[in-house]
Amino acid sequence: MDAEHAYLFRHALLRDAAYSLQLPSDRARLHALAFALIEAVIGGRPPALPPLRQFDSAEYAPHPADPLAIELAQHARLAGDAALQPATVLYLRRAAEHAERNFYNSEAVSTWRELARALTSIERAAANCRAARVMHLSGGSLSAEGLVQEALTDVLAEGDDAMIGRTLTQQAGIERETGRTDAARQTYDRALRHLGAGDDRRALAIAMVNSASLDHISGRSTHAEEQLNRALELLSELDPAAKCRALVNLANVYGATGRVPEAEETYLRALDMTAQFRDIRTRAIATGNLATLRHATGRSDLARQDLLEVITMARESGDRSTEATALSSLGGIAKDQADFAAAELLFAQAVAIVREIHDRRTEGILTGQLASLYRLTNRDELSLTTFERALALHRKVGNRPWIGRELGNLGNLYWQMGRLDDAEQSLHEALAVLREVGSVSPQASTLGNLAALSHARGRLKVAREQFEQAITLGERVQDRGLAALHRCQLALVLMEAGNRAEAEKLWRTGMTAFADLPGDTRRQTALSHMHEICERLGEPPMP
Repeated sequence: MDAEHAYLFRHALLRDAAYSLQLPSDRARLHALAFALIEAVIGGRPPALPPLRQFDSAEYAPHPADPLAIELAQHARLAGDAALQPATVLYLRRAAEHAERNFYNSEAVSTWRELARALTSIERAAANCRAARVMHLSGGSLSAEGLVQEALTDVLAEGDDAMIGRTLTQQAGIERETGRTDAARQTYDRALRHLGAGDDRRALAIAMVNSASLDHISGRSTHAEEQLNRALELLSELDPAAKCRALVNLANVYGATGRVPEAEETYLRALDMTAQFRDIRTRAIATGNLATLRHATGRSDLARQDLLEVITMARESGDRSTEATALSSLGGIAKDQADFAAAELLFAQAVAIVREIHDRRTEGILTGQLASLYRLTNRDELSLTTFERALALHRKVGNRPWIGRELGNLGNLYWQMGRLDDAEQSLHEALAVLREVGSVSPQASTLGNLAALSHARGRLKVAREQFEQAITLGERVQDRGLAALHRCQLALVLMEAGNRAEAEKLWRTGMTAFADLPGDTRRQTALSHMHEICERLGEPPMP
């Protein structure tokens, strides 16, 4: 043991020994004195806070006493004076709020729990739910659920519809994150019924936003959009932070249904609003989703900058789920730019996080991304088993949009393995699901892959029709690289059908678009395919 640690160890022993030598009455008097002196130094006691009924810090304003609040609470408690009990509760509340706002997550959970033990009934339930929320955002969903169940017992005993609705909303969020989609939908429905019976418009709107998010990922985009617009009307003058989260969810729906300009505008509106309040998690989610949109529309460098910012924010706030999503998005950019080693490392890091926090929905998405990477690096059998695992996870959580995407990816793998009938069937199944849920961008990609398969099997007329549909969808979602690839692929179909002049014109259009996308590896894919076909047909390469 070095000298410094030896000193600290002896100092702690001396301190504890000196403390234990005091008579209990003397110790209590000294704690009361310490409490009074610290309060005098900070300028007196902060004003009382409203009853703890909200599940967030909307009613909390910081105070100079907050950094010392936990010490004040402990001195007040150990003074043993019933007259200081209100001060104990006040300072525990302020200490918990302060720790949560500054992302001292472990301290926040323990302080909210200590406060809950000092309260009763509705306020005890609210304190437990606040502890559960911090646990949930830090990745402890299963532990958080136990606290929410404790809170639900309290609020059901009181029969308070607003508090029952808020608690059920929190329970549904945990069920959704841990893959129990059907249970989550039922719990959201119960929450909305209770909140609809009361007059808390803000809590009702927040539950509607969360329920709409579940509708969106389950493929019910039209209903989700209707719910979000109703929630935004309720929130217009109530809560800018909640309104911002509703806007992020609405932008997600716009992006998934091919309305790219509306999606980007809405993300930017949400980000402008986050400047008004300190909600790092919402800002990180909005920035990450905007980065995904920018990458899909050919702005990968800007997307990468966005994602690095998101990772910093997520780590600062302890938001493991958002950190994993950003890491996987960076992996997607690396994969598209053929940096497969970096992509695999980023995907593996992201998968490790979501498994740790039991986020089955995100685990399914990331597992599919790993499977696609294995396919690109010719590890077919590993890719096949990984796609099957991803599909099982998607089906377990009811993630219809990603079931469609994964069936399309599986079709591409079957083609690579020479199983052409299986490939065609899987691609058609993918299109059916994607059309049903309204996911436009993956429809464009899947149609293009089906058209390429039709071309490879000699069905030139069918391939032309499918490529033309894919180009229309690619333009609708502003995926310039995908539309350029499909134009080049359609040009090769036209050339093989004997229409060289039209083929060259379309080829030049595609290559011109690729010139504005220097990092897009699909240009080289198109060039390689063109040279193969020209050589097979005995034609000179297209200029």
